[in-house]
Amino acid sequence: MIWIAGAGSLLLLALVVVGLVDLYRHRHTMETWQVVVWALALILVPVGGLIIYLVWRLSRSETMQDARAYQEEHSSGRGPVPPVEL
Repeated sequence: MIWIAGAGSLLLLALVVVGLVDLYRHRHTMETWQVVVWALALILVPVGGLIIYLVWRLSRSETMQDARAYQEEHSSGRGPVPPVEL
């Protein structure tokens, strides 16, 4: 199933490249600042979206949920203390 993520990444990369090539070909119809804004948008939106998704996904993972539950269960109310047992 990991190949699906690779194929999605490859498709996203191909779409970004196609968008940048199209922007380059039609740059004479826009102001310079517009070309720069569009280029940044084409590059940063997919990358930013991916980072936001990964952070969200990690915060919802089973391991993170288990760690939070363990911390709440073993906390003494004095603040955040690492769970160390001797």
